[in-house]
Amino acid sequence: MQLFKVSAPTMAQGQRQHGKRAITLFALIWLMGVPNLYADDIYTWVDENGNRVYSDAPRDGAKKVKLKPAMRMEFPEPRQMTTSSASTNNAGLDQVTTGYSQISWVTPTTSQNFPVGAAGNVPVAIQTVPNLQPGHQVEFYANGQKVGSFVGTAGTLQNMPRGEYSLVAKVVSKEKVLGQTGSVRIIVQRAKVAGK
Repeated sequence: MQLFKVSAPTMAQGQRQHGKRAITLFALIWLMGVPNLYADDIYTWVDENGNRVYSDAPRDGAKKVKLKPAMRMEFPEPRQMTTSSASTNNAGLDQVTTGYSQISWVTPTTSQNFPVGAAGNVPVAIQTVPNLQPGHQVEFYANGQKVGSFVGTAGTLQNMPRGEYSLVAKVVSKEKVLGQTGSVRIIVQRAKVAGK
């Protein structure tokens, strides 16, 4: 059984209680915002000394705390593109040329949101068939502007400004484009400073 107490300190306890209040506040926020992975339910009550108590074991007079569901991230199957599909695509988004029969996104997925906590860091990864060849690299473009280049098929685009982007990955060798993925649309959310 896990017990957590939250108490309101008196003024006489002074500065010493300030650190305890911060820890208590952190524990309360954690309890309210992150589901307890080891218990099905969390209960709260006020004990005989007036302290708020949280526990995974119910008791008389306790109320069940409603927790927000945990955020889950599911990784979809990569979108695959073949040479035959490239020739039938009039929009030119899934173009494949010399050397690679498939180039597809692993992450991100279309319409994926990157929340404020990601700080503008967007993990990107593609899959190529055959595997990326020596001397080849992958360049990533957001709204037509190059935003990253990696020797491998995965990396992180760092400090992307807030906004909506159309991402395309291109496999290149000595500045010659050997193939590219279709575009995926993503949304990067960043904290906004008041007045800016």
